[in-house]
Amino acid sequence: QASLELPRHMLPSRFVLMQQLPLTPNGKADRRQLPEVVEVAGQASASSLTSLERVVAGVWSDVLGRLNIGPNDHFLALGGHSSSVLQ
Repeated sequence: QASLELPRHMLPSRFVLMQQLPLTPNGKADRRQLPEVVEVAGQASASSLTSLERVVAGVWSDVLGRLNIGPNDHFLALGGHSSSVLQ
């Protein structure tokens, strides 16, 4: 059980079952071809967010080009990186 050994931030928040990973011609995982993760439950509605959470979600949405950012989403897991923080 990884949850007993690893800190919480190192545990995956989502799993997507796939028959095989899409690969680039070089044999590496092609991240652009991975399916979009769809939230089916647990996503906070915009009305349940605090004003600060709405502001942060709006900034993340602009920077990452994604909609429906919630308080339990992780910036790096959504595709953010150190350069995108500078925007």
